Amino acid sequence: VHLSKALHGVRSMHRELADLRKRNAELERRLDAIEQAEDASIQPKRGKKAGPTVAKLQGEVRRLNNQVELLEKAKRKDRKTIAKVCSLCCSTNVYRTLRAREVKKDVAELEDESEFLVGDSAYRMRKQWDDLLDVAKAWAKMDLRRQADTSDEELEEEFIDDNPPEDDVRHALQSGMTPFKATDEFNQDPPITPKGKKRRIAFTPESSPLSQP
Repeated sequence: VHLSKALHGVRSMHRELADLRKRNAELERRLDAIEQAEDASIQPKRGKKAGPTVAKLQGEVRRLNNQVELLEKAKRKDRKTIAKVCSLCCSTNVYRTLRAREVKKDVAELEDESEFLVGDSAYRMRKQWDDLLDVAKAWAKMDLRRQADTSDEELEEEFIDDNPPEDDVRHALQSGMTPFKATDEFNQDPPITPKGKKRRIAFTPESSPLSQP
């Protein structure tokens, strides 16, 4: 915006300078004509309206020359200003700053467009991602607990082993018995031997040790 205004001002000064140059050239031609008339001793009559004198025309020429010089200085100053503005616009820092602002604006627009409906409530993409992370963490904890329970069950199965050892199986095969038969025979209770009957001893006062001298 500032650059376009400066260029417009320079163009207007160029047009004004061209007009002043034309007027200056016209005045110089008129001055030359008057000087030639004075050289020929041609003087206007007193009773009629006299034209501009030489002194007046010379003063006008000096004024116009001064104005042209001022316009030339202003033109050079405007050129320096335009060059400075161009260097600032083309510098890396200004470009990076403008680019960063554009990127921030694009990010803000994308964040606004990233809102969408899930179910009955509005969620943002970041909120949904946080919810997914929470679900993943909870699932990981449940998986670790299940692995711990599985390891405990495996330890219990190793502790309670219903299968007979390999040595017992080999011994049972050599003796012609199946492992299950050998196990059944091993689990049978031993035969109960009948207990002997106790003898009843007749007790009399004479047989007591206290009655003996």
